[in-house]
Amino acid sequence: MAGGPQVAPYLLRAIAGRTVVAHNARFDLNFLEHEFQRADVTLTPGIPAVCTMEWSTRFLVGASRKFADCCSAAGVVHDSAHSAVGDALATAHLLAYYLKTGGVPPPWAATLNAAAPPVT
Repeated sequence: MAGGPQVAPYLLRAIAGRTVVAHNARFDLNFLEHEFQRADVTLTPGIPAVCTMEWSTRFLVGASRKFADCCSAAGVVHDSAHSAVGDALATAHLLAYYLKTGGVPPPWAATLNAAAPPVT
């Protein structure tokens, strides 16, 4: 994490009390946790996350779990592949597709409830 010790507190506040959403969340969270360790920041284990790749088999029949294939199957435009903003926006639209088709509460409601209260 560039500027690790300086950036880490801001990032911790940004994710506190929230659920991280990512495609292949396990990979992203492992990377994030490793970078926090390099910055000498201790995290409590188990950052709550919703993984659009893991949920793809429930919402996207016949699509592979690859991000581009999931986006295509859900009708999500992903013009800026492999850019942070482009991937984040496409993931948000993919999650929105899952929310529209998944009902209320979403099947990952327990994960949302696991998010810690925000740091004040």
